[in-house]
Amino acid sequence: GSADLVAALELQPTEGLSCIAIAVFEAAFVLPLLARGSSTADLKAKRIHVHLENHPSSRIPISELKASRIGKLATVRGTVIRLTAVRPLVESMTFCCVKCGSPCPALYIDDGRIGPPDKCSGSLEDGCRSRSFIPIRESAKFIDWRRIRIQECIPSFLPPSGTLLSTSSNPSFAASGPDAFESSSKEWLQSLGGGGPPAAAAATAAV
Repeated sequence: GSADLVAALELQPTEGLSCIAIAVFEAAFVLPLLARGSSTADLKAKRIHVHLENHPSSRIPISELKASRIGKLATVRGTVIRLTAVRPLVESMTFCCVKCGSPCPALYIDDGRIGPPDKCSGSLEDGCRSRSFIPIRESAKFIDWRRIRIQECIPSFLPPSGTLLSTSSNPSFAASGPDAFESSSKEWLQSLGGGGPPAAAAATAAV
């Protein structure tokens, strides 16, 4: 019910936003077909990105983005002071074991860098422990991403700032100064503290 959704948004925002995305898909694509008596068998899955606006109960200062907020919904408001160019980010890729030919998922390192698995998880009779792999490049899945640095709007002193990772839905949306920016709850990266010159207007980010 709606009460469960409110709790999920606060404590498990990834799952809560996914539930909203499913509801949007049903309302926008499935129900119109059913209303016309059409079949949904040929309906292709679509990725729905949900961004919350005007959600005051989750708004906190940038200085309060600490380890206790990991995994919870938080909204911060600040000024975009720096952003990188949009680049491709590898979400996933499969490697092939040279010894047994079994597919093995890539090992994620950080910042879009991936590497081969530590050892093969194949199912040979004696157990395949090979450490030699060949990347299956056509299996790679990419999303667009960029780093966005925001600064809290507090005129009386040098405010704290932080870095966000904008991915998937619209990484080219944000710009330094007046444009607004939104991200999902799991995209807060690092670098609390620091500073920089303030820009002309504020931007909002759901973190």
